[in-house]
Amino acid sequence: MIILVGLDSKALRSRLFGPVGMAAIILLLIIADTISLRKTELLWSDSSFVEHSYATLNLIDNLEFALTKAQMSEIG
Repeated sequence: MIILVGLDSKALRSRLFGPVGMAAIILLLIIADTISLRKTELLWSDSSFVEHSYATLNLIDNLEFALTKAQMSEIG
């Protein structure tokens, strides 16, 4: 935590919203947006892996059903 000694509210406001302060705020917004975009891309990538896994599980279930049906028809 930064302790500002001897600064009144007008001096504090001018320091926070001056050119350097605004540049820092803009830089922080750009960094946050970049991180957010990267995390969203990773989420979509992981989502496609999950979708592929569900499709594979569905194929395995269909294969198991077909094999069980074939086995039952062979027995009966």
